Amino acid sequence: MDEIAEHSLQEYPREACGIMAGERRGKTRIVKRVFKTRNRLTSPSRYEIDPEDQLKAFQEAEKMGLEVVGFYHSHPYWESSPSFIDRSLAFYKGYSYAIYSVVTRSLASYIWDGSTFVEEPVKII
Repeated sequence: MDEIAEHSLQEYPREACGIMAGERRGKTRIVKRVFKTRNRLTSPSRYEIDPEDQLKAFQEAEKMGLEVVGFYHSHPYWESSPSFIDRSLAFYKGYSYAIYSVVTRSLASYIWDGSTFVEEPVKII
């Protein structure tokens, strides 16, 4: 969480974005590595992970024996709940989508089930 929060604050007032890698244990996702990526849109209300950064993160995760378990982005001015834009751009069914709110300094995570986001518990160890 510290890395995601730090990245979100560094990118403020633009949305930060990145990729989370780790392992799955049943329905639990354990994040072991965060890959910061560039937001191609440099926008305060939208993000698009740079394709080169995405490819590098996927390759690096595989080299480390990890799998990509989800993605994160920040909301510079809003709560950590998915926006309409977030819903329209979610493509990875069964993956976690974490959102860090710069305003409330909070993180929430959701699973994209193919049609909606379902909130999942976050436990930071």
